[in-house]
Formats: sequence, structure tokens, C-alpha cells
Amino acid sequence: MRDAAHGYWWVVFVLALVVLIISTVATVPIEVEVQQAAFEAQIEQFEDLPPEQLAQIEQTQRIFSSTVVLSVINTATGIVGLLFRYVLRAGLLFLLGLALGGQASFKQVWRMAVWTTLPLVIGSLVSAIAVIATGNLPAAGLTTIFSDAELASVSPVLIALLSRIDLYTLWSLALIAVGMVATARLSLGNGVGIAAAYWLLGVGWAMAIAAIGQALLASFGGGL
Repeated sequence: MRDAAHGYWWVVFVLALVVLIISTVATVPIEVEVQQAAFEAQIEQFEDLPPEQLAQIEQTQRIFSSTVVLSVINTATGIVGLLFRYVLRAGLLFLLGLALGGQASFKQVWRMAVWTTLPLVIGSLVSAIAVIATGNLPAAGLTTIFSDAELASVSPVLIALLSRIDLYTLWSLALIAVGMVATARLSLGNGVGIAAAYWLLGVGWAMAIAAIGQALLASFGGGL
């Protein structure tokens, strides 16, 4: 991979795009049901509005809860998010490798970084198949240890941590460690260290966002 003339990273992108479309088709109907249920639960708040405004709100709700509209939005944001994660992943691995004396160009790290996302693509496909088979969204990572009732009372920070521990993530991290050893010509210890640092940075960011959201929710809740 390091010395290959072509890395063919676009193969993984195409596979990820196909899985994204399958996942969107599988999950959008569930999202539509959730949005409609939430709107029906709040419709009583709009009973005092003039009929014209109420009709406009209902029309807007129908548009944004449309299967076609949600599919387009989810697919578009999914593609942008996918490419952004590629850039972020390659950039972090390149900088971490550079800090430890790695000998690889960004192009070499880029294609290695993209290929190491293949386990995540497989995991997304398995999740999509599970949604199609059961009609329910599967729990992420180790959050499967909680029932739905228990999960509602679990801290979002803990959920952010547990949801990022699963077989496909570990598989991807193992490929990162091996990939950094081969691509940047680092020792196995440094490769494992980079993989661990990459995971910790991602989990730390997710937990920080969850903590901020929890604090804001508590603040607004306390002010009501």
C-alpha cells in the first residue's frame, strides 16, 4: 500500500456510499414515524392559532417528514460527513505519525486511513440489515447492555463512551496500528500508541459534546 502506484481509496468510498444509501432506505421510515409521533404529541400547543397558521405548520411538517425529503437530506449530509471524516482521520494520523518520526507523505497516509474505515463500512451494513430485518434501530456499541428503559436514565457522557466500543471499531483501530507501522515505518509500539491516541481523541470529543449538551439541558431545565 505504501509503495503502490494507486491506492484505490475510492473503492472504499463507493462501498461506503452504497451502504449509506441502504442505511438511509432502512432508517428513514422509522425517522418519519418518530417525527410524526412527536408532532402529534405537540399539536395541542397550536390549537389556539388561527386555522391558516395551523394549516401552514401542518404542511411544513408534512414536507420535512416526507420520506423523499428526509432521504435526500440524509444522503447529502452523509456524503459530506463521510468525506469530512476521511480528511479528519487522515490529518490526525498524519500529524500523530509525524510527531513520532514517521516517514510518509500525506497521500500515503490518506489512502491508508481511508482503507482502515472498511470495517466501519461493514458494521454499517450489518446495522442496516438489522434495521430491515427487525424494523428497529440497533443499539450502538456496548449500549446494548442496557434495556430501553435503563438507557433513558443513563448519562449521555457514558453513552458517548460505550457507543464507541464495538468489534468493528476495534478492528479498524487494529488496521490503523498495522497501517501506521507499514506506511510511516514506525515501530509496533508507536503504531499501537497512535491508534489508541486517535480513539481517545475521538471519544474525548464525543464525551465533551455530550457533557456540554447535558449541562445546557440541565441549565434550561432548571430555569423553567
